[in-house]
Amino acid sequence: AVMPPYEHDAGNCTCAGKASTSKATTYYSNKAEAFRAANADKEIVEQADYDTLLGINRALLRSERAREYLSERGQAEVSLVWIDPETELLCKARADYINSGINDLKSCVDAAEFSKSIASYGYHRQGAYYQAGYAILTGEIKPFRLIAAVKTSPYGVRAAPLSEEALAVGEGEVRELLRLIADAYETNEWP
Repeated sequence: AVMPPYEHDAGNCTCAGKASTSKATTYYSNKAEAFRAANADKEIVEQADYDTLLGINRALLRSERAREYLSERGQAEVSLVWIDPETELLCKARADYINSGINDLKSCVDAAEFSKSIASYGYHRQGAYYQAGYAILTGEIKPFRLIAAVKTSPYGVRAAPLSEEALAVGEGEVRELLRLIADAYETNEWP
């Protein structure tokens, strides 16, 4: 349920009777509390957040590749839990959307600059890790695809699979990190 912007109501005023656009007024608190009570069975979303979600949704629909990745039937919010065969560590991941690929939705400031975020935030490691877990659980290797959406107007979008080269680098880094964690468990020395 979308919370109306009660802070902009004509009746919203301070204790001194001055017109206000604050959410810290008694007027706003009473209106918001009544709205929450009337919609107790729903998730409450602020109007600004709802408008942002609609903007992002429209941008995703305008992007041919994002639309292709997300409109194909699949499963959302898939938990993957497996044992790494080499280190015997318990591994977990939560994929945003799995269909013919493992799709991960990211937010960004500038879609044109998103490729820099792949290395900065380690998305190549995430992709390799998710692929490995999925392959261990199903025997199938799916492409790891990133869908980046800007959270402010005009809501740019970029969507593409991670390259095999990036995933190979990520796989090497993940292996190294898993070995480091396994060694730390064995020696009880945590770098």
